[in-house]
Amino acid sequence: MGHLAKAMNHSAADPTSAEVLYICFASAHANADSVPVTPNIIALGNETTKGMNERLLPWFRQHKRKHFGIVLLDFYHSQPELVEAIIGM
Repeated sequence: MGHLAKAMNHSAADPTSAEVLYICFASAHANADSVPVTPNIIALGNETTKGMNERLLPWFRQHKRKHFGIVLLDFYHSQPELVEAIIGM
């Protein structure tokens, strides 16, 4: 979420930031683990960890009416409220 916060803080601090387009993403992949961590697990979670999509929803609701640019999601259909919150910004 650091890249989203950077986009939000830059746009709040710089009035000319309307000229800047941020492209942020909530995607990752790690294959060096003993048990592979796939984009599916990162986005949706598993038995022990919440997925990124679930963790992003309250964050976006908390930062309503902020500027984030374009936000790319894996498995966006898993959290329809997340898509609505991002579009509603």
